[in-house]
Amino acid sequence: MSFKATKDKFKFNNEDIFIYSGEIHYFRIPKRLWSLHLKKLKEANCNTVSTYIPWSWHEYEDNKFDFTGKTHPQRDLVGFLDLCTELGLFVITKPGPYILAEYKLHGLPEWLFSKHPQIYARASDGKSHPAYISTYMHPIFLRYVKRWYKKVMPIIKDYQIANDKAIIMMQLCNEIAFYYWFSAEGDYSQACLRYYHTFLKKFYKNIKELNQGYGTDYKHFDEVVPPKGKATNKKGYIKYRDWHLFYRWYYARYLSYLFKEIKRYNINIPIFHNLPGWIEGRAIEYPVNIIMYDRLMDIAPDIMLGVDHIPEKVDFDNLSDDYICNEMTDAIQGRRFPILGIEIQSGSRHHKTRVYPDELELFYKACLIHGLKGMNLYMFSQGRNPERQGALGPVFYWQTPLSVDGKESQLYPVIKKIGRFIKTHGVNLINTKRLSNVCVGFYRPYYYTEFTMPVFGDRKIDIHKSGLDYDPKHIRDSILFDGILKTFKLLNQDFKMEDLQKVDLSTLCSYKQLWVVSLDFMDVETQRKLIGYVKRGGHLIIMPTLPDKDINLNKCKLLYNEFGIVRKSVEYPYPPKIDLLDVKDFLGLARVNIYEEGDGSEVIARTSDGKCCGLRRKIGKGNLTLLGTGFNYELEEHLKAYKRLLEADELNQYTYSANQDLITGQIFAEDYSYLYILNYHRNSKKTALILKGPKRDTELRIPANGTIDIPNTYGLIIPIDLRLDKDIRLKYTTSEILSIEKHKKGLTIEIVGHPQVKGEMVLEVKTNPKKIIIKGKSKRFRYKNKEILLSYHHLKSPLQIKVNS
Repeated sequence: MSFKATKDKFKFNNEDIFIYSGEIHYFRIPKRLWSLHLKKLKEANCNTVSTYIPWSWHEYEDNKFDFTGKTHPQRDLVGFLDLCTELGLFVITKPGPYILAEYKLHGLPEWLFSKHPQIYARASDGKSHPAYISTYMHPIFLRYVKRWYKKVMPIIKDYQIANDKAIIMMQLCNEIAFYYWFSAEGDYSQACLRYYHTFLKKFYKNIKELNQGYGTDYKHFDEVVPPKGKATNKKGYIKYRDWHLFYRWYYARYLSYLFKEIKRYNINIPIFHNLPGWIEGRAIEYPVNIIMYDRLMDIAPDIMLGVDHIPEKVDFDNLSDDYICNEMTDAIQGRRFPILGIEIQSGSRHHKTRVYPDELELFYKACLIHGLKGMNLYMFSQGRNPERQGALGPVFYWQTPLSVDGKESQLYPVIKKIGRFIKTHGVNLINTKRLSNVCVGFYRPYYYTEFTMPVFGDRKIDIHKSGLDYDPKHIRDSILFDGILKTFKLLNQDFKMEDLQKVDLSTLCSYKQLWVVSLDFMDVETQRKLIGYVKRGGHLIIMPTLPDKDINLNKCKLLYNEFGIVRKSVEYPYPPKIDLLDVKDFLGLARVNIYEEGDGSEVIARTSDGKCCGLRRKIGKGNLTLLGTGFNYELEEHLKAYKRLLEADELNQYTYSANQDLITGQIFAEDYSYLYILNYHRNSKKTALILKGPKRDTELRIPANGTIDIPNTYGLIIPIDLRLDKDIRLKYTTSEILSIEKHKKGLTIEIVGHPQVKGEMVLEVKTNPKKIIIKGKSKRFRYKNKEILLSYHHLKSPLQIKVNS
């Protein structure tokens, strides 16, 4: 048997497969209950189980290992893998060395730190790092990691899918950048600084070049001291920038080292690393975590990135967050691997946090249409830590589908229903894509801020004294994440995201519009790429400024000169309101750039006193739209303003909803599509939809007459033009199709829907069927032009529609 990851999907025995997995920790559940949990996982229509393998649990004393349960039944990893194989479940293993997972010392052995305290990472004050982690590349630590791998990797090798066993994927360590991001503290140990100096030698041509940037007089790279305290000038900014760049290189080096060690054991399954980033219900900081791995594809290109989506709550505020993170991850890894949701919320790590089945069902449906090609429910089963081994307390996770003793919660039926949907539609879904000609570019250096602009605690940079005109965190979070990207989602405007530094010009030129949030600095090569895009016929929409400095904050007005833009002044009006096209009198950024109107320019935005702060002009074969301000989404006018900017070009628009409060759209395959309708509001919404498509000659209206009622916190994923068998095609339905079974007399379609939603189905048939049976009774139907229109009422339980040919 075989399992592999291609650039956009997973394949089992060369057949497409959607991975639907549940996280079950064998070491946190009594062995006598393993079978119960795994069987209930399979009954929930999952095909995979995922688990950590804690180093400290299996090497319980120095050089004393147990993988068969000799010292404790919950150490019987081999028995667990045998049981998974016997039950026909795939397995995703996560052997660390770090597992995090709210486990003591992140899964590293306590005896290791006691015996070798020198491996502790050090904070800038010389004390132990606040996250209590080791220096990743410390030679002593790596020596013990090699010994751990020498024991655990042969087991993983033997249980690989190629050996007709269960293991299909493996996670490489876990969230290694998280500890530095969350604490805003690097590792100042001598072992780490040796790698820092090696990095600087690679980054700079010579020590003189470094001294020019740092304002220092070092004789050798080994003398360089990493930044501490607050950056209050340009030189301090450059030091911290290099400190951020070093860690991106360092993470990639560490993961590359582990990867090479693993490969020594003939491990031939997809290997991935995991990315966290949600905080208090939002993923605004998630892009920082993604971009901390931007060197991974250069140094270790065979390692995939897995995403975490733990929203804690699902509502209007965060409806776009998971899609944005998926798109950025896809771009960072060069669209070389499928997007794997390795931790998709299923319960809560905090007892105080409440998650609700209706919210999570809506979220799972969003995950399915937001590009995930596999999802692992974290956690499927609650766990109880081995004695004194929990990082927080004795119990791990609450409100999970299954409790420790295997009792089902209200979430279990949701998981089971989603599983049935995936069984029927998963392969179809992973073969769809968005048809968008709008691109939003992101610029990685604007996210080099985990140490200087932390999530918690004081900042380590004075923005203006460091030579910056804008606060990178404020602009990227408010104008890009919660401005452009969120409003596009609300406007049902499909978009793709590209890494402006890595994407090639020909790919950029495939988009009609390119949206860029720019600060006052940008490297020359990226600036030239933007110029090439416009001159070749693209429409660049850029805000709130053009860069006037290069990556080292030296003066560089390349874009100003090439685009013929003259900035007259910078003003701080109060209140900073603008008029943009026909959208009047709304709030923008405090800082406003004022431009000369010039010949050939169309003024599109003015301040309240009439000064030009936005213009559009023809450049070569393309167009430039420049705004000297920006805005997030707070007002209705902000939504309207973004809509007006989008309307400058004819963009792909295939789904029209009569109710703009609903998130709607289509994802397309070669000869079918899936329509999604998502309601993130706490009240129901009525709508009617008009569908178009690249191969659709006529518009399709849903429902046929009147409107459809979408309940609160509810989502629908509807197949459109889906072939059911050689004689029957589903044109559309307002129900969720759970299964399609063919039989001698025709086929049976099992559906489910909210009782509030009017049931409707249109089938295209070659011949008029003899009979249609719903709820065991013959159903009258309308047959016209080789189409059948069925109307029915949804019940709380599934319905069967039998079509007898």
